[in-house]
Amino acid sequence: MGATNKLLFQVTRVTALSTMLCCISADGAPRQLRRADLLHWVGCLTQKEAMIGFSRSYSGPVGLRTRYIYGIRDTIDKRDTDIFLIVYGANGRAASYYEISVDDPDTEGELVYRTSGSLRKEGINWALDDAEGGTATRIWAQKMVDRVSLTKLQVIPLSEIPTPVKSCWWSGPHPKK
Repeated sequence: MGATNKLLFQVTRVTALSTMLCCISADGAPRQLRRADLLHWVGCLTQKEAMIGFSRSYSGPVGLRTRYIYGIRDTIDKRDTDIFLIVYGANGRAASYYEISVDDPDTEGELVYRTSGSLRKEGINWALDDAEGGTATRIWAQKMVDRVSLTKLQVIPLSEIPTPVKSCWWSGPHPKK
């Protein structure tokens, strides 16, 4: 096999592996996210109760730029996260990430906040800037940021993002005020 063929084979192999890692959840089952769900969840981030919302100044001239992985079931650290979402700043140098559970059986369909943080651009990669949690949480978050950064960029026009009137967020077994 010539040097050109070897290089082409390696590039094809890396591309195929990257595609598989981005499109398949940790348990091997591919999941498709409905656009309506994505719009709802992004809209939930703008609610006052969220306390983790992104600034609408993040939007660029065509809308909000996001990447995500949906359907995460990591058996190593037993996380029950359903979406890991990155929202990019309009300037291209800052971003925020959100780790949210959406299928927890105890929440009656409300979202469960797991963790979030800000990112900064380092060369061509994104690195944790300000993040919650200890070392293990930060390692998990950086691993997910690297993985999500390989997925397709989604641009959502601001006019499509609703801010639900009713709170989206689970507050535990206590009644909401």
